[in-house]
Order: sequence, then C-alpha cells, then structure tokens
Amino acid sequence: MSKYVIALFSGLLFSLGFSPFNFLFLTIVSLSSFLFLLEKSSSLRESFLISFIFGIGVWSIGISWVIVSIYYHGDVSLIVSVLITSLFIVLLSLYKSLVGIIYFKLKKNFIFNALVLFPFAWVFVETLRGFLFSGFPWLLLGISITNSPLSGFLPIFGSSGSSIILCIISALLVITFNLKRSNKLSKYQINKIRMISGSFLIILVSTPPLLLNKISWTEEIGKQKVSIYQPNLTLEEKWSYEGIAETRNLLNKALLVAENRELIIFPETAFISNETSRESFFKSLEDLLSKKEIYLITGILGTKGEARTNTLHGYGLAKGTYDKVKLVPFGEYVPFLDIFGNFLNFIGINITNMQPGYEYKTLKIGKYVVSPTICYEIAFESIVLETASISNLFITLSNDTWFGDSIGPYQHLEISQARAIEHERAVLRSTNSGISAIINEKGEIQEKIGIFEDKSLNHTVSIREGTTPYSYFKRYPLYLYLLLIFMYLYQNNRTNVTK
Repeated sequence: MSKYVIALFSGLLFSLGFSPFNFLFLTIVSLSSFLFLLEKSSSLRESFLISFIFGIGVWSIGISWVIVSIYYHGDVSLIVSVLITSLFIVLLSLYKSLVGIIYFKLKKNFIFNALVLFPFAWVFVETLRGFLFSGFPWLLLGISITNSPLSGFLPIFGSSGSSIILCIISALLVITFNLKRSNKLSKYQINKIRMISGSFLIILVSTPPLLLNKISWTEEIGKQKVSIYQPNLTLEEKWSYEGIAETRNLLNKALLVAENRELIIFPETAFISNETSRESFFKSLEDLLSKKEIYLITGILGTKGEARTNTLHGYGLAKGTYDKVKLVPFGEYVPFLDIFGNFLNFIGINITNMQPGYEYKTLKIGKYVVSPTICYEIAFESIVLETASISNLFITLSNDTWFGDSIGPYQHLEISQARAIEHERAVLRSTNSGISAIINEKGEIQEKIGIFEDKSLNHTVSIREGTTPYSYFKRYPLYLYLLLIFMYLYQNNRTNVTK
C-alpha cells in the first residue's frame, strides 16, 4: 500500500478519538502511523506530502461540519460551499505539513526523533495554530483524552500539555513494537530498549486511572440551583418577531417556576431586539427578579453606538456584563475587509462586522464569581485561563444551530468538558438548539439537552475554589518546554553545521 494512502487513512482515523466517537486508541494509532511514516521519509518533499495528506484526512472528518454552516445558512450554492470548505481543509493541512518539515530537517536517531522531536514539532504547530491568523485551536490532540481514563492529565498539564503526553505514548508504541535491528544496536540492546519503552508506556497509561483521577485539587464551598433553557429556534425564527416573543414568553415561564436564589441561564444572543425594547422588557421583570432573588444570565445582541456586540449580561441579582472578545472570522467580523469584502460580496456571502470587547471580565452571582465565554472562546485555553483561578463557576453560551446535527456541537461540548476538568470547575453550557449541558468539575455530564430539543435542565451544581496545577502555572511550563527544546535543537543543529 502506498505510503500516501496510509497517511490519508491515518489522518481519517485521527478525529475518531474525539466526540462523538471517543475511540481514543484510534487517535493514538493514527499518531503512531504518522510518526512511522515521517521516520521512513527519505526527502523533504516526501515528508511534506505525507504530512499534508495526513492533514487532509484529519480535517476532512474533523471539520466536516463547516459545510453545514456555509451551505444551509450562508445562502450560497453547494459548489461554492464545497470549494470554501475544501480551501479551509487545505489551509489547515498546511499546519500538519509544517510538522513534517520540522521533523525531517532536525531528525537524528530514531529514539530521539520519536520521544523529543516529534512531540515538540506537533505541539509547537498546535500552539502556532492557536493564535496565528486569529487562531483556530480546534481538535487539539490533548482534548481527545477528555472522555477517557487518561483525563487525569488535564488538570496538571492542560490540553496542550496533554498533547505532549499523547505524542510520547504514540512514540513509545512505535519504539516498543517496531524498533529494528541496525548496525548500531545489537539484539540485546534492542530488547532492552523495548522493555524500557514498554514499561514507560504502562506507567503513562496507568497513572491517571490509578492515581490522578482520584485527586481533588479544589474544594467545594457551596451549591447552586441552576436552570438552563434551550429555546430551539431556527435561525429564521430567532430573528423574527414571533421568535422574539416566544423567547420572552419562555423567560416569563422560567421566572414563574423558579425557586428563590435560582440561577437561570439563556443562550447566546437569546434576546436580539433593539436596546430600548429589550431593556424595557427586562425592567418589567425587575419586581419578580428581586422578589425571588433570581440570578439571570443571558446572551443578548448588544449595541454600542452604531456597532453591535455579542454580549453576556446579568440581570436580577446577577451582576456584570461581558462583551465577546474573540469574534469568529468571516462570521462576526471580516478580517482585512478591504481585501476580502468585495470577494465575499461577489460570491453572495453577507458581511457582518461586530465590535469586540476589550477585556475578559467576570460576573457575580451573590458572593460567587462566574467566568464567562461565548461560542468558540471556550476552545482557547488562554482565554479561559484569564479568569479561571479567581472564578468559582464557568458559564459558556453558544448558538450551534449553524452546524445542524453534525459532529460540530459534540466536539464543542467535549471542549467544555475538558475545561471543566482542567480547572475543576462546573461548566454550565447553554445553547440555542443543542447541546446544552450541566458538566461537573470532573468533566462528567450531569444532564444535557440533545440537538433540536426544546427543553430545560434543572440541577444543583458544586461551587468550588482553589486551583489545579494547570490553573496555577497556566501555560508557562508549556512555553518553557518549547523554548528549552528549541534551544537544544538550535544548538545541536548549529554544532552539526560547524562540523
């Protein structure tokens, strides 16, 4: 079988370790196969192509949901939708190509390549993808352990740090089962290396379930009654007068059945009428909100002058406002508008330019601090880290209606679970049409509402304080790791050149 076919097949396996599939071993097999192919590549061109084709496989399944948003909600033809999605897949695959280039340029002996160079190249490129061109930290390798026995690594290393662990596990697999005899290694040495490698492999995969998963890094300081509402309106209904009225009626009903000091949450941009109409409506509810001491947090389409904002706002006894900082490129704003504006108009895509917020803020519900995120902000580790250590609870609002009944909402939910585990905080996820969920501090889903269901969730969640190692040290250990490996590789390469 051609090495390029194997690369494509390995890439297709990669996304199957993530939700909704959760076959982590297939992601590890995918990585191991990719590493094996890189090691066997004999030229820079071959290494580039193997990595690029591997990337095509990864993203063809991993972001297949993009076409749903473009075709069904972008008001463009199927051909244009396929072309745009294909272009996105190609661009993301170039990141994987960079892994192959780094590997080929700096590779030495196989054990060094597998255990040092491969994890460095993979995580360096993942980190780059997280901020370059606004950033797209989707399908980070470390997220795949969220619903597995290895999830205990997340509160210590975070998702990116856990990517290093998975790369090492994949490398140890290749070393243990595929190390070949060479002129430099005797049969005895190979067996010894295999034994050591296998031992480390067993230690790595057994430590989380036997030890790490049983540790509580934070402590409970209270409990909070929570209700999450999922209106399940289509995008057309949401923006209609009838949809606005339906959402308002749903909130009225929610307040009538709410208990005292209950936290009620509505999804992203649940209330989209103009500011005067919206604030008049909420003012009419003030008596009921105050009488029952209700904490109401909802998404609204805010306004600042003539600009619009994607805002999360607290009403009643919930205090604070957060304007979404990380807007979605080509969805909520158009980067380089002078360059792309005419082209987008030509192919029939509506141009939206919202105003971003300027800082990451918290909200208050009584004496507790809430860390908010909107839409895909939850995918950015650095954004959540901004307020995680001072917060007692996470709330994330989204409108995944854009992606229909695809794998996108499941991946989005899994990322929320990962954030819960990383910081040992409950995550309350409210979406317009699914998947809304109440996630405990261990990343377990207590209750959820499926896609296209009109329901509500009622649960009591744990309020916590304290920090996990990851919350405390943040991403600094990751940056130190990348810097030290880079310095070593640079110095080693420089020494080889002078020789």
